[in-house]
Formats: sequence, structure tokens, C-alpha cells
Amino acid sequence: MSGFEVATGVLRNEVTQWTHDGSEMNQLVGRAESQRYQSGDGGLLDEVFVPAYHSLVDFIAARCREGGAEMGEISQVLGQIANAYEEYESRHVYVIQRAGVLEG
Repeated sequence: MSGFEVATGVLRNEVTQWTHDGSEMNQLVGRAESQRYQSGDGGLLDEVFVPAYHSLVDFIAARCREGGAEMGEISQVLGQIANAYEEYESRHVYVIQRAGVLEG
């Protein structure tokens, strides 16, 4: 670019990583929900264990869903920051060049 650049490549790498990790968290939602237990015998297991166990499965799935959404949002924000840095640099590099700090 101009010789005066913010290291946006690092931010862009982070965007990729957060996007990937968010996708992984979203996949865990289905895996967690697939762990529901069905005994069907109507006994003590169904009355005590299954509801508590399903509450745990619901909690884990909800946290994975929440984590996936938040990671996606972090990815978007990092991308916006990288874009803002690059836009600012491209608009203002001439000022730095005119000050004699950089060669044009």
C-alpha cells in the first residue's frame, strides 16, 4: 500500500479464526441436543434423572448457541475494524507523505 500500514493482516486472520470457531460452536448445539435420553419405562429414572439430564442438555446447547452467535459478532467487528484502519490509512496517507515522513 503506502509504506505506512497498520497490521490489518493479523486482524483478518483473527476474523477467519473467530468465524471458524463460531461455526464449530454452532455444530456443537446439534451434538448436545442429540444426547437426550429416552428410557420410556415410566419409573424413577424418567421422573428424576431424565428431567434433570435434559435441563443440562438444554443448558449446554444454549451456551453453545450463544457462544456461536457471539463469536460471529466478534468476527464481524474485527473485520469492520480492519476495514476502518485501511480506509483511514488510504484517506490520510497523503498528509503523512506531505509532512515528509514517507516518500510519495
